[in-house]
Amino acid sequence: MNYKKIGLGLSISVAMCFMACGESSSPNGPENPSDPESSSSVKSSPASSSDVASSSSVAETPSSSSVEEAKPCSFVATDDAWTVSYKGSDSKNNAKITTVYEISGKDLVIRDSVRYTGSMTSMMCSIDPEATYKSDDGVFAGGRTCDSDGNTVVEVTTTTQKDFFATISREEFFNSVQKACKAAVDGGSFEKVTFNVLTKCSFTMDDDEWSYFYKDEDIKGDSIPMKKLLFPDPEDGRYVNMKYSIYPMSHIECVSKNFADFNGIHYCSADAYLNIASSSTTFDKQTLYDIELKACRDHLSPDVGVPDDNGAQD
Repeated sequence: MNYKKIGLGLSISVAMCFMACGESSSPNGPENPSDPESSSSVKSSPASSSDVASSSSVAETPSSSSVEEAKPCSFVATDDAWTVSYKGSDSKNNAKITTVYEISGKDLVIRDSVRYTGSMTSMMCSIDPEATYKSDDGVFAGGRTCDSDGNTVVEVTTTTQKDFFATISREEFFNSVQKACKAAVDGGSFEKVTFNVLTKCSFTMDDDEWSYFYKDEDIKGDSIPMKKLLFPDPEDGRYVNMKYSIYPMSHIECVSKNFADFNGIHYCSADAYLNIASSSTTFDKQTLYDIELKACRDHLSPDVGVPDDNGAQD
């Protein structure tokens, strides 16, 4: 198994000198060249042919007063891409973040662009200025570089979740993203995300991958959702064994708090922060299947019951 480190202001100094009736205009122009009053006075100037031409040229050039910035969280559910710009902070770093949710059919792709500085970023940029990484499950990939100032880390990541909208409606997910966007932009509290765990040992030995959810304790002793995923490595045929510790939260909250922690075993999904332990095993397929099926059944609630050995639970 191979691991890889995987700034409108149209400062038009339209410093324009309008000559009318042989008198020069006041040498002191408005402090703000893009002030609407300034624009209005240009349009009402006496009309020599040169004045008209000048006024026309100004009208063709957009001023800062005519350009409105897009309002935060103004995307709608039917858009194919939802863009959110916000700030993040952890105990050591401050960040400017842009998250774009791209929707294609049932698939969801989340792209994050992060620029952050902090107490250790200068050292990081000096010692290890570039890195690339990806998760073994193929969901997450990214990389970081350092800006020319030698102190700003620039991180770009992509999280691809196939068939995401098979289990949640577009409208429902849109509402949750809107709430997270408003919390991030307005500085409010993020809404708690619930994760209902249902253990189903429904995988069969012939499936391309075996996976199931269950609840267990993390290293702090907290009961959290967990996931096991096993699949053959296309490079060497060994089975990849991945164990996910799942901390439910919106993607925006997750990135705003964990942007400096991304790598192949830590990343943010659409609805959780994931901490992953990954390894490969040399067990043969039958032995490994038997082990995982038993492990899954051990996590079943007593009232679920265990199917016979000839088939997995439905």
